Amino acid sequence: MVRNEGSIPSELESRIERRLYDRYGELLTVENLAEVLRYESTGALMQALYRGTFLIPLLRWPNRRGYFARVADVAAHLARCETVVATVE
Repeated sequence: MVRNEGSIPSELESRIERRLYDRYGELLTVENLAEVLRYESTGALMQALYRGTFLIPLLRWPNRRGYFARVADVAAHLARCETVVATVE
């Protein structure tokens, strides 16, 4: 597959998104994110969020506790990470 400079392979992103959607639905909780992204704990993920090093946009709703991430945003992030690794190798 030929990749354009700076583009994300949409096939990879779609495949990741489908798998995440089948398992978690449209939104992932902080617990789900910690599992998917292999954080040691939800506390470690929250620490990254507070430090500003967590790169996936999170959502909050009024009168609801916690943060949520859209499956599409998580899939896009994971696809970007895989693209960067493939480029470096």
